[in-house]
Amino acid sequence: MLQRQQPATRVRPRWANKLWLLCAVVVALVAATTVRAQEEPLTVELAGFSADDPAAAQAVVTVLDEDGRPIADLTGEQFQVQLDGSAVPVTAVSQGVDGSLGIAVVLALDVSNSMGDTLEQAKTAALRFLDGLGPEDNVAVVAFARTVDVRQGFTQDRAAAGAAIEGLTVSTVGGTALYQATADSVRLAADSGNSRRAVVLLSDGMDVDSPIPPAEVLSTAESLGVPVFTIGLGADVDADYLQELAQVSGGEFAATPSPEGLDDLYQAAGELLRGQYILSLDTAGLALEAGATLQVEVTAGERTGSGERAICLQRTCVILSDITSGERLDAVRTIVAQVISADAVVSVTFLVDGEPVAELSEPPYQFTFDPAAFAEGEHTLEAKATTAAEETVTANVTVRIGGESGSGMITVLLAGAVFLVVTLVAMLMVLRLRRHRSGGGEERPAPVIPRVPEGPAEPAEPKAPRQLWEERPPALPQPPKEPLGRLHVVSGPQAGQTFPVAAAPISIGSGHRCLIRLPEEESGEEIAPEEARVWIRDSHLMVHALTHLTPTGAVGGGWSILDPGEVFTIGPCTFKFELDGQDAPQRTDEPETPAEVPDILRSEQESPPAPSGVRSSGYPEAFLRSAPSTPEDETAQDADADDSASSYPQPEA
Repeated sequence: MLQRQQPATRVRPRWANKLWLLCAVVVALVAATTVRAQEEPLTVELAGFSADDPAAAQAVVTVLDEDGRPIADLTGEQFQVQLDGSAVPVTAVSQGVDGSLGIAVVLALDVSNSMGDTLEQAKTAALRFLDGLGPEDNVAVVAFARTVDVRQGFTQDRAAAGAAIEGLTVSTVGGTALYQATADSVRLAADSGNSRRAVVLLSDGMDVDSPIPPAEVLSTAESLGVPVFTIGLGADVDADYLQELAQVSGGEFAATPSPEGLDDLYQAAGELLRGQYILSLDTAGLALEAGATLQVEVTAGERTGSGERAICLQRTCVILSDITSGERLDAVRTIVAQVISADAVVSVTFLVDGEPVAELSEPPYQFTFDPAAFAEGEHTLEAKATTAAEETVTANVTVRIGGESGSGMITVLLAGAVFLVVTLVAMLMVLRLRRHRSGGGEERPAPVIPRVPEGPAEPAEPKAPRQLWEERPPALPQPPKEPLGRLHVVSGPQAGQTFPVAAAPISIGSGHRCLIRLPEEESGEEIAPEEARVWIRDSHLMVHALTHLTPTGAVGGGWSILDPGEVFTIGPCTFKFELDGQDAPQRTDEPETPAEVPDILRSEQESPPAPSGVRSSGYPEAFLRSAPSTPEDETAQDADADDSASSYPQPEA
């Protein structure tokens, strides 16, 4: 019988399979070790900086472990300090436990009528905190309800400070000026003349009667470099505001549902203050601008951590962020001016080539620059800040419109190289997969198949191509069933479209899971799969801009509350909010002149997210632990109704 042989095939040798398995195990072990090393970084917070003498500048630094506890006994060799990228020698290191290093502390206590009987326990906790201060420490006492009252200025007389705390009584008038109390306490600490200063603020409710918005308070706390340690009491506390205040100022936030937990929280705040490091720096040999970026890196054993913040080497500084001098602008950009000043900021004016284009009286100080409105070539962008001390400080950069910059060409070349490498790797993987499916390795004879007698053959049915995975269409978002309002697109690629909004959040971005999808190719902007979430609460539009991670850190993030008829911008589109069947609620704090349309994605200050596994910005365990509530405390939750209202956004559960 005649037989025919099929072509010889190749099989993978056994030793090759074992080698692949060994490589996979090694890669997995290295990845696991790297993940474990990254799970426990140090938290480094810069709580203050002073440079009255360039040869003896001081930086106040807090170093926390993975549990949020201060790390003690660090030496100067474990700190690496840079100013605008230039190394700064560390000449001496001291810790706050040293009694000769005084600190100026403002104790700000809420005495609104919602405090009720809990004020007595708050006073007891504040007195114990007072007993833990050193002999060189200064303390001031501030009480606030509808108004703010400095009961005791800075003093080292513990008896006088204690008497001021003992004399606090609950206000008989409703209202809580939380924002105003924060601003006054921060300025009081900044004027103490001490390089180490802090505010410990206790509140049990929302702001009702402050004449200033929270954004201005947050900007003041950040610019003055005064860390605020915030303590929230009860279920009606404005936790979002207190937590953001602590984060931007370099302090910490903690909350307790009952007054029995106040003593532990005050003691934990004192522990953090005593655990701060004071670094003596020699900056005399550095040619620095008035505004600079201070970066501190700390190494303790196998763990490292770093922190940075903008500092001012003068009384007032203006820093233009989100742009560098000489940069080429070919798309609409939001230019932000950060003002760091020991005095109140009256206004910030933006100018292009000497001509004013925007003037703002409260933060955030920003304006939208549209290159299409200017001719090609070089232009000068300038920000001019005027303070209450009649001081005017400016910052400017030069930008280019049109043409191709060297840095832009490098970016394009790098992007092309990365794309080429990724394409080659993908092609190699496909070829390897095909070779594996067809067989490869050492030769072996194919099985002998009897020859089929010749004759008419039946046509074979065509086989469908085999798919390596099952393709499933992504689930599309569904519009809300019971809409409460509408978002109208008034400008941009989707102008004229309308989207319903209800009490449940919907997403805005470029991803397929977003109900409102923004086209990247038409705008030329980089739009994340999910940029923001919006929903309606109490006839207002809540807008939550999401934080995104980039190779340089976290960007975006923040909250906005809009009334019917107000507009906001995300990417290339501008939206107008309209409420169904209801009149727009009236506000009393709106400015007389129409405000600039806010760009939700860039209206908040960039800040990195809190470390994974650390609650409330890395506070010590005692500072984070919520004391158990008692039946008597639960019946005391119906205090002052005015304190339960807030103009500050509350996220959905």
